[in-house]
Amino acid sequence: MAQEFSRRRFLKGAMVGAALIPLVNLDTRRALAADKVPESDPMAQALKYVEASPEEGKMCGNCALYQKATEADGYAACGIFQNRLVKGTGWCTAWVKGA
Repeated sequence: MAQEFSRRRFLKGAMVGAALIPLVNLDTRRALAADKVPESDPMAQALKYVEASPEEGKMCGNCALYQKATEADGYAACGIFQNRLVKGTGWCTAWVKGA
């Protein structure tokens, strides 16, 4: 009897694990397909995002919301723009001095 219970438990766990695999893959694909925020984006316009900072010493690259660990080709993810990519030399009104 203990063997049957163990087998059932294993099969249930395997089925639940198999059901979760597509969800993990979707999240990975979304992260890999991060797109750049265009200046024409409605949210970018609301926050006055530009790719060339008009403010001396204030740019995305030194903002607390800029995720430097994701930086590639001068762009990195930004928390304000739902982790879409912003230019390191850019700026918006949500700029906060980084540590």
